[in-house]
Amino acid sequence: AYDLAAATGDQEYARKGLELAEGNRAGLLMEGLRSSRPEHLGGIPVELQARGKKLRRQLTTLDLSLARALQETIPDTGRCLALAGAISEKREELWHVRDELRQFPQYGRFASPDSAFSVSRLQEALDDSTLLLEYFAGEPGYCFAVDNRSVRMRRIGSARGMRQAAEGFLTGIRTLDPKGTAAAGRELQSRILGPVASLLHGHPRLIIVPDRELSRIPFEALRIGG
Repeated sequence: AYDLAAATGDQEYARKGLELAEGNRAGLLMEGLRSSRPEHLGGIPVELQARGKKLRRQLTTLDLSLARALQETIPDTGRCLALAGAISEKREELWHVRDELRQFPQYGRFASPDSAFSVSRLQEALDDSTLLLEYFAGEPGYCFAVDNRSVRMRRIGSARGMRQAAEGFLTGIRTLDPKGTAAAGRELQSRILGPVASLLHGHPRLIIVPDRELSRIPFEALRIGG
């Protein structure tokens, strides 16, 4: 699909590529775009649902705190690194909770839409200011950039390279190493956002749907445009 889209410039190939690649991830993608829904699902332990809800609230608070810290005239590097580390830890916890939830058929029915994934339905959920970046880590990896008018597809390099860059960035955060984190962050930014940099203009709001190791990355800590 990528080769056809690149050779012809026909967005329809990118649309078909996304629909094929999305597969059983459609539910998680649409869940992230919808407003909150009741989560009290019969048969799923209430405490497990409560853990997931609490982690999402904590992540929202941490995300906002990091965004404010980064907007300071002279950001406090130590505080930013600590917040980014906390975000990474909470995201990993939430990922494990979702793994537990997926064991229950009720959660699958909640997370998955009633009909097959459709790019058109996805685009209807996006406003003019929003760009959705959906990543697929592989050999090579791909990123689909979707707004309410178009779908573009970009190669992002190998999963191995992504994994190494992500691990270097997370290690810098965990060890509170500003220089190491900054260098690894630039490398990660180049790999993740570099291929889609020209598509970010005019979209002040980004929705990022990561894959595999990328799910551990606090994207809020990456600088866009340097």
